[in-house]
Amino acid sequence: MHRTRSPLALGWEAARANALPALIIQALMLMLLVAFYTSHTAFTVLSQLAELKRARGILFVIVASVTAVALIPELFLILFFQRGRPSRRNLRNLLFTVPVWGLDGTLVDLLHRNEAAWFGDVATLPVVAAINLVTIPFLQRRLVC
Repeated sequence: MHRTRSPLALGWEAARANALPALIIQALMLMLLVAFYTSHTAFTVLSQLAELKRARGILFVIVASVTAVALIPELFLILFFQRGRPSRRNLRNLLFTVPVWGLDGTLVDLLHRNEAAWFGDVATLPVVAAINLVTIPFLQRRLVC
């Protein structure tokens, strides 16, 4: 008789399988944050990226979103779960994820631009509180759900 695994067992198995890639991504993000505040070079490069976003607008947003949320995860999939061997399935995945995440990144950028217009674009306590207490629970959740 075939026994099905519980959702908890499946979730635990997935968490274990993704632990190393997730830790690598978290370590890279932490290193980027520390570098921003401690390295003049990193600060300059990231400031130039911000200026590039300002200058190129939506094109930058689409390229950055697709890179961060479609291309890099697919590369991790190939490296960690396919032993470095790409397949046709990866191409099919990208044919779906690239437009989806490009559109999603565009919508998120539009939301953030509107939040800056509504509440201001300086990270002060009232602005952060307004975004976290108003737009995230009442607007972003409704748009996603």
